[in-house]
Amino acid sequence: MDILIHNQYGRHASFKELFDSMSSRGPILALFIFYIHRHKRSRSIQLFLFILSCAAVSSLGHDLDLYRS
Repeated sequence: MDILIHNQYGRHASFKELFDSMSSRGPILALFIFYIHRHKRSRSIQLFLFILSCAAVSSLGHDLDLYRS
């Protein structure tokens, strides 16, 4: 995703920028996937994960806004 964003605005992403971005998001994504598979039948956990994913989408929207000139 970051590569596409950088290319959209005519910038080239360095490996360091991509690594920094993935190192901060990777563990959160791993926990999210772990709990999705572990608590498939629990409605309260699924509701919590749904709310968490909505918050993550709004955070992603904020991150995408930072690239505007």
